[in-house]
Amino acid sequence: YDAMDRTFFLYTSDHGFNMGQHTLAADKREPYETDIRIPFFIKGPGVTEGRELPQVTGMVDLPPTIMALAGLPVAERWDGKSFAGLVTAGDSADGVSAAWARQEYLVAYMACSQEPKISPNDGGHAKDAGNNTFIGLRIINETSNLAYYEFTDAYKDWNFEKVQFYELYNLANDPHQLHNQYYRGSFSPGVKQELHERLRTAWACQGSGCGTTARAFNEPRAASTPEPQQLPRRQLLLDTTKALHVVNARFASVTYDIG
Repeated sequence: YDAMDRTFFLYTSDHGFNMGQHTLAADKREPYETDIRIPFFIKGPGVTEGRELPQVTGMVDLPPTIMALAGLPVAERWDGKSFAGLVTAGDSADGVSAAWARQEYLVAYMACSQEPKISPNDGGHAKDAGNNTFIGLRIINETSNLAYYEFTDAYKDWNFEKVQFYELYNLANDPHQLHNQYYRGSFSPGVKQELHERLRTAWACQGSGCGTTARAFNEPRAASTPEPQQLPRRQLLLDTTKALHVVNARFASVTYDIG
């Protein structure tokens, strides 16, 4: 019945996985590329073999994309956007790609454990705790490749009104996210404020219009403030034995080779 010629095959994953990077226990609950990047392959009618698309897409886009490929209506209440036109564009791919406006993608995680969740099989490293709660943006365009995150404690500050820690990486020159630039003076206060405002707009957005407006984000300018001698470190909560379990030791003035 020619079913193979009428069927789309999709291959992807629900999350990535870190395997010791950043001195973390093997897990999936951090905002780094090892945890949030996933593969996506598609085969089906109208899909050009061997094409690789650079557009920013994510899991939230899969439901509307699948519906569109099936010729079914996409609900306006869904936050995602169909990229069916990108994968089936063929010779008109350049025009369709130019119309894809998204340059940033919202990443969020709410902690599942109030007290530190310790992995006995990973040297006592913590996997999760209340203050391992974050919202953030991955910004990818022709001039910028940034990751910006705000952390709080889900059990004390569900609405992110009292942010406890910030992380900001320029993946163009720090692809392994070893150097948190937020406290190093590399980004001006104005750039940090813009990132904060863009994040809060994305976090509050609902419906199919989310992420559809192109907002240019230029390469950040270096700030004039010097780098502090002592850099803040993000830490998990103290447990009852008073042992401090550090999530990421790389926030100290030294860095670690994870290659």
